[in-house]
Amino acid sequence: MPVVFPLQPRSRKRLEAFGLTDRVGEVRLLAPVSYLEMLSPVDSARLVITDSGGLQEEPAFLRVPCFTVRPNTERPGTLTRGTNRLLTGPRRLAAAALAQAAARKQTAIEGWDGRAGERIGSVLCGNGGRSTA
Repeated sequence: MPVVFPLQPRSRKRLEAFGLTDRVGEVRLLAPVSYLEMLSPVDSARLVITDSGGLQEEPAFLRVPCFTVRPNTERPGTLTRGTNRLLTGPRRLAAAALAQAAARKQTAIEGWDGRAGERIGSVLCGNGGRSTA
């Protein structure tokens, strides 16, 4: 499957410094993208692998499995609902990524249905949070 890697300038410099740019194989290295430009590739991805604290909820909302390559997360709800897994070590990551890409099943998080505005409007209008739609 294709692998796309939006590469931050500091990461690109590190790859170059260690002589690794020729060893990325078929990984497609991209220039950094804006938040909005990032949503479309995430939505069409089979899985997301990130080390970013800021890219864990979007895959969950879009029902795309996410692996965070860090020992902790600022988004614990993604862990308890099963939409995100913390992984360290390349072997564990590779095995988990291959298994998840084959499965493509994702758990939804309650309330992450794109209707928060309706619920907020209902509360503000005195409907006690009941949707009028």
